[in-house]
Amino acid sequence: MSIRDLRSEDIDGLADLIREIYAERPSAMWFESPPNGEAIRKLFEYKINGISEGRVIDIVSEEGGKIIGECEVVNLPGGVGYLGILVRKGFRMQGIGKFLLISASDKSRALGTSRLKVDVTEDNLDAIYFFTKNGFRRLICGDHSVSINGSTYRVITLGKEL
Repeated sequence: MSIRDLRSEDIDGLADLIREIYAERPSAMWFESPPNGEAIRKLFEYKINGISEGRVIDIVSEEGGKIIGECEVVNLPGGVGYLGILVRKGFRMQGIGKFLLISASDKSRALGTSRLKVDVTEDNLDAIYFFTKNGFRRLICGDHSVSINGSTYRVITLGKEL
């Protein structure tokens, strides 16, 4: 397994990862409906443009040429970075998410980010466990609901100082 920065030629591999995660847990992806090619293309362009502008960090893990995980941090003014992590089901609990988190945190810190935040649906106990285990704590403010693919989910916000 290797960890590296997202590249422009990764669109198909990232699209495959996104579709797999969405099929498993739509509420983890924040798409209002199943992600089609156009939605994924727009997301990918946002990521690549953000990387070139220095406001997005996006790291992937791959094995055998296949993307098995991805971590994005959108760095905002004020030293806050919004985080998202995806790891394929068959590769979880092997430290991949932690390696992605550490790498993205280090790169974000170098850009002046001092805090990370992540929104997680309240029913995603595996993600809540992962983030809590890696030093994130629930923030009192920030909880809200979101509508995804016709269902409403309660969202909690977790944060961590870098």
